[in-house]
Amino acid sequence: MSRSFLWKSLVVVACAIIAFAVNLGSVNAASVGQELANPQLRDANDQPATIPDFGTHVITVTYADSSAGDYGDPMSDATKAKNFSKAAYRGIGVANMKDSVVPNFV
Repeated sequence: MSRSFLWKSLVVVACAIIAFAVNLGSVNAASVGQELANPQLRDANDQPATIPDFGTHVITVTYADSSAGDYGDPMSDATKAKNFSKAAYRGIGVANMKDSVVPNFV
């Protein structure tokens, strides 16, 4: 390999690292104690919806993938181990039936 190719490769890698680092700085993550608004979602009929009990309960949102049925088991097991009271906990499941191999009527 020529030095020119190695130098150009190094410059490209350095630019990629810088671009990645800049994007990490712009991540909009919530911090502890920050007040969050209930996000606006769309339901299965494309109607506006919100997350029930947002801000008043411990909420877990689990994405159910029909091709990997046990993918969320570690999260479910950890949540069950916490033994939250039913008055303080809400679990919500999300599924993408449109792109699933499972028929929509299930």
